[in-house]
Amino acid sequence: MPPTYLVCPTAVVEAPVETVWQLLTYFAGWGDFYDVRVLSVEPSGRAVVGQRMRGESGPRWLRLGICFEHTLVDNTHTTNSSSRAGSHWG
Repeated sequence: MPPTYLVCPTAVVEAPVETVWQLLTYFAGWGDFYDVRVLSVEPSGRAVVGQRMRGESGPRWLRLGICFEHTLVDNTHTTNSSSRAGSHWG
């Protein structure tokens, strides 16, 4: 059985860790598998510390603004992100 990692919300993914890592560290592609409309990623490209993704989630009549920022990215498949949600952010 391939290794799995559980988080909240929980999902079991049967994919190579490199595939999952590529998806999680590419903010611009998050709209392909999360319920989010990606509005901007700065700087663009793969994850780096300080990179921010701004987006929206929810139905069009009740949009929730979201912002994620990578605070740790390393070559051992570890990343930490801080997040904020609301109608406005600085």
